[in-house]
This record gives sequence, C-alpha cells and structure tokens, in this order.
Amino acid sequence: MNDLKEKVVVITGGSSGIGLAIVKQLLNTEIKFLAMFELDHENSRKIVKDLEKVYKSKIGLYPCDVSKTSQLEENFEKVFQTYNTVDILINNAGIAHEDNPELMMDVNYKAVVLASLMVIKRIGKHKGGEGGTIVNIASTLGLQNIFYPIYCSTKHAVVSFTRTMEQHYETTGVRVVAICPGLTDTPILDTTYNNLEFNTYYLMDISSLKKQSPDTVAAAVMKIIKEGNCGSVWVVDNDEPPFAVKYHPQIDLLANSIKSNL
Repeated sequence: MNDLKEKVVVITGGSSGIGLAIVKQLLNTEIKFLAMFELDHENSRKIVKDLEKVYKSKIGLYPCDVSKTSQLEENFEKVFQTYNTVDILINNAGIAHEDNPELMMDVNYKAVVLASLMVIKRIGKHKGGEGGTIVNIASTLGLQNIFYPIYCSTKHAVVSFTRTMEQHYETTGVRVVAICPGLTDTPILDTTYNNLEFNTYYLMDISSLKKQSPDTVAAAVMKIIKEGNCGSVWVVDNDEPPFAVKYHPQIDLLANSIKSNL
C-alpha cells in the first residue's frame, strides 16, 4: 500500500526504546530523509551523530519539546522548507508520569493530535497535497482500563483519534493508523508509574514479567505503514506478529446507525 522509497519521514522522540528501533529500521530502507523531533540532550545528539556516521545526511536532529506547540510548528516548517513534504509522520514520543498529568496529556495526546493536524493541513488532498501516512504509537493499555488512569486515558484517546480519522480519509488522503504495543523492554519501564497516592497497585513489580523487544514493535510499524488501512488499530505483543483489532460488534452497529442517519 505504501512504498518507503524516497519518502520523507518525521518521528517524534526516537532516541531510545521503540522510537530508536523504528529509526534504525527506517534508515535501512530507501527513505530519503528522517527528521527526528527530539529533546536536545546529550543522548539524542550522540545517537544522531553516531547514525550520521553510517547514514550521512539521511537523518537529522530537530530539537523539539513536543509539548510546546510552537516548537512543533517551527520544526514542521523547517522540514517543509527543505523537502516540501512529510510523507510519513510517526507520533512516537510518550511519557509515563502519573504524578504529572498535565505534561503526560500534553506529550501523549495533545502533541499527537496537533502534529497530525499540522501535517494534514500541509499534505492533505483537500489542500492540494498528495496525502500520506501517520502512525500513532499507542499501547495495549489504550484498549484496557487498568492500573494507571491518566496514562491509560491518554492512550485510549490516541486510539479514538486514529479510528475517527478513517471517516476523513477520502477527503484528506492521509492514512492514520495506530500500533498498540504490549509490555516492551524500553526505558519507559524505569519510570515510576505507580506514584498516585490512591493507586492500589503501587507495589506491583513488573520486573519478572515477559517483555518483548523494541525491534518487534518497529517491525510491526514497518508492516502497518505498508499494509494498514486508515483508522486501523494494531496490537503487537509477546514478540508475535501484529494483528488488527476491531470494534465491539454492538459499537460498530451504533456507529453505522449514526452514520446512516446523517
């Protein structure tokens, strides 16, 4: 469905965990350029510098705090000034701080929506563009309601945003898909999820639980970039192949009823 050859890609985050695995797999394809919208810190600079030794000008660091709308806008403008397009946006940046709900909502959800809209207004067919692809990194906790109310709700919101965009694909030509990774061996697991004073599970130890490789998630992202239908939501868990999940039949029926009465 989507050839990666000569594509211009933007990824938010990308200097560790799932994001870095995605970056490495993308750079080993025939993409034209990858812009990493990442915080400007020692690790991100080192990661990009090391990758530039191998991939030369195929990758670039665009310092960005995705919670700051103005920085997102400025960076997209820089990419468009140079390349005149963003073919693929991967909304990967995410945090897990139950004790900082405002920042988590800004990073995990607001930035996903605003970055998507910034791209759509530039490449959408309704704006004279050629369309493209947006991949949102959600979580299996975006399909469940357990443990972490703020983190879960931000990921539920990402899933909902993705599914709703299916109705606008014919107008925009921008395919929006989501991947929901299960427990994955990334630095985010070192973050203290369990820091709400009322959280029943504050003593839960996940260190003994099986965790999949970030490379497995990255491979799933490559697959859904090529094969995922607009609005589709995929799960990748236990290092197994990804699969698309569907709405509950009764919810589908309600949605179809609403549409038929519009």
